[in-house]
Amino acid sequence: MPKTKQDDPVAGQIEPSFTWETRIPHTVVLMLKSTEEDLILKACQSLYKFAHDGDLNQTLLIQYDILALLLDHLENPNRNVRRMSAMTLSELSGNNTVQSALVSAENVVRLVRVLRQDDDCVVDEVASSALLRLASDAAGRSMLLSCAAVDALVKRLTSRDPDVLKNCLDTLLVLLDSPVAVESFVDSRGVPNALELLASEYPVLQTLALAALRKAMHSADGRARVREVGGLEKLLSLLESAALEDLHSSAVAVLDAAIADPENIFAIHETGGLQKILTFVQTTTVSDVLEQCAFLHAKMAAHADVRDIFHELSAEPVMVTSLLATGLSGSQNGAARAIGHMCRKLESQEELVRLGSVSILLGMVSSPETFQSAVVALAAATRNHQLACRQICLGDHLERLVDRLGIQDEETVSHVAMVLRNMSEQETVRPVVAAGSAPTRLVACLSEESPVVLVSVCDALTVLCLNQDARTRVVRRGAADLFMDLLQHDDADVRDACVRAIQVVGCDFRCAEELCAGGAIGSLRRLRATETLRIVLEVNLSALFAVFGRLRTHHKLYDLFFDCGRQETCDSVPELITLHEQPMSHTRIVFLLNSGVCPYRGEDQPPPPPHGWKPDQGNSKRDQKESSQSKSKEGDAAAEKGNGDVDEKEQKLKGRDNSEKSGEKKQESAASDASPRASGKDHSSGQTSSSGPSSLPAAATAAPSDRPAPAQPSLPVPGFVPHDPEAAPVPTSSWPPVDYHLAGYVEHALTVIRPLATDREQSSALARLVAARMGGSVPREQLGTWSDEFHLCQLKRRAGGNVVFVGDVERAGMRCRALLFKFLADQIGLPCSLHRGAGGRHWNTVLLRGERETAMLGPYLDTVVDVMHEPGRLLPADSADAVEYTRGFESH
Repeated sequence: MPKTKQDDPVAGQIEPSFTWETRIPHTVVLMLKSTEEDLILKACQSLYKFAHDGDLNQTLLIQYDILALLLDHLENPNRNVRRMSAMTLSELSGNNTVQSALVSAENVVRLVRVLRQDDDCVVDEVASSALLRLASDAAGRSMLLSCAAVDALVKRLTSRDPDVLKNCLDTLLVLLDSPVAVESFVDSRGVPNALELLASEYPVLQTLALAALRKAMHSADGRARVREVGGLEKLLSLLESAALEDLHSSAVAVLDAAIADPENIFAIHETGGLQKILTFVQTTTVSDVLEQCAFLHAKMAAHADVRDIFHELSAEPVMVTSLLATGLSGSQNGAARAIGHMCRKLESQEELVRLGSVSILLGMVSSPETFQSAVVALAAATRNHQLACRQICLGDHLERLVDRLGIQDEETVSHVAMVLRNMSEQETVRPVVAAGSAPTRLVACLSEESPVVLVSVCDALTVLCLNQDARTRVVRRGAADLFMDLLQHDDADVRDACVRAIQVVGCDFRCAEELCAGGAIGSLRRLRATETLRIVLEVNLSALFAVFGRLRTHHKLYDLFFDCGRQETCDSVPELITLHEQPMSHTRIVFLLNSGVCPYRGEDQPPPPPHGWKPDQGNSKRDQKESSQSKSKEGDAAAEKGNGDVDEKEQKLKGRDNSEKSGEKKQESAASDASPRASGKDHSSGQTSSSGPSSLPAAATAAPSDRPAPAQPSLPVPGFVPHDPEAAPVPTSSWPPVDYHLAGYVEHALTVIRPLATDREQSSALARLVAARMGGSVPREQLGTWSDEFHLCQLKRRAGGNVVFVGDVERAGMRCRALLFKFLADQIGLPCSLHRGAGGRHWNTVLLRGERETAMLGPYLDTVVDVMHEPGRLLPADSADAVEYTRGFESH
């Protein structure tokens, strides 16, 4: 080639020497455009050596636009030209400028096309190496995916050159992070080609192939493909070879990803693979592999059918001895998860507890690396298993478990609460749990934000609070306020769990009072938790009747009960003091029962104050006296108390007026004429009605204008202020005073009506007493013109508010009469219910022994008592007269 004249060099530019017929690189680059293959080959060889000398030479060649020429020659028909072009391009591809140029769509397409079509090892190595460099950049990966590079790389997995295989696998591992690449890999025989490489003599290729298979298992098609081509058997065969111990971890990882498809688990079992895995676990000693196998068992045991298979293969001893008891945190975590699933099968649960898994799990609770998995397994192992629950009670295991309620981990706290719930379900274990710190720690967890934790904690408290001591401690920790907040929670499951907890905790008087005062009535009504609302209102009969309009026979009325009317749609029932302080309203009237002789007689709880009443809102002189006596010595206190009792009796005797004495004589005469109830006498005398007492007390039978002034009853009335309806309104500090008229009715009922022989006689006599006191009988035809509004308005104006004492009422309709009948019936032990119906109707029913064989309640008959039209008449509840009576109308 003739030597051309060299151009003057640019100032500051250094031209490197060139060793082939010319010292100008630009001339050699121009030779690449020649049509002679020999000339092109020599130019490529010279350029390769020149580029290999350093980065400065590569930069100079790039300025001559050599990249496009080399890419063109990658598809040259001459194999040597293709090789030298590829080698030169490989040297240049390490330059950042070249990498940026190769990212163009045209150049990437050329490289992919060359890799797909050329089977020359040198060209394939260079092309795959160039693609690997491109894959390291996000833009390059995007270009490779758009040019279907995965198909070309999968095709070259059949190459015999290990360098080509390694480059292709490395590139695929980078690209397979994309779901699109995984789909292309599976569709283009990537799974079979990778499985073939497991038989390679190069461990690095085996490891890379397993890594590619693991990523391919992220696709459902990939998991199905590995099963169809027999890949599961090949993976298991790797585990059976001790010489391939370095590949065991990767093989288990592929199996772990493949069993996401349950069909692969059954395919493994059909070929004896599950038994092989169990045998492999017992023989391997590699900690990482044991951890992987433990989690592999946990994933498989999550399926019910697989648990049955594991039980048939006796997998429980392997899980306990070979995985859980190793002392390695990794294998223990996986084994604990597997045991948690296996305990769902009763036979496996029994076997695992027998093998001592609970003791090992309790030891794991103290470890910060294993306690999460341990509590998950314990929650499953203690479910309906008394022995497992008892084992936790030994030593300090229970307290260490409860301490885990204080960590900030949603899964751990929820499962610890499950363990406590399971333990509390065992009646013999519940007192042990209640005696520890579990109740208070569970209440603290009610302020968590996680719905999962809140549901678990509420369920645990629901069972634990069946123990009275635990319930008391929970209430003292302020559980009522937390429950009211949870009733407003956004999660429906949390609200339902809270309602279940309130059904149990609400049995506590203090908690129920706090719930009523805090607006839980409205929340429970909106949630339609009717039964829970009934339980909460059991401690407040005034609110119970206002909301539900019915009091059953076991609801005993005592002093300070009030009927404020229908409150079926309100969020809360007004308190008695609130009703007393409200201005007088023409549409509201509240009937109050306060005889002073019928205090609350609860056995388990102290007498409750009126709903919402404060301790200092009363005028009990006896309480003040006893408070001062408690500060003195015991002897002096006893003497003062005795003297006080004598003075009190003398005061009662002096306080009786002549009219009351005459009434007592009549009562005694009627009581002596009536047949007393003898011991063992049958109450079912067969009488359909009774004549009742021969006479009523003077206060009851007298006309309203002739009724004597209020007199103190003979029954003891401890320290209350007497009530005179004619007097000025009583100050709030000493309110409410005693209704002595009502106390006289109670005394008459106890001394005259209760001794009557049968319940029928008592019911009729009591109905006549109520009717006589409340204005007498009212014929049905006169109901349209008969009214008690004027009289009740007078009482309200006299009281200066809406609260009216029942003993002051002289003219009343069905509402006040039914209330008084229920109150007196409860004092004499007559089983009575109080009902409120539509249109203002109120009535009472009593349980009497029926005369018919087909009585509604078996031997007893639910009977309506007429206190309005024909006082004393007893109407069977299913009779036409009873239906007509209960559908009557009433002004109040």
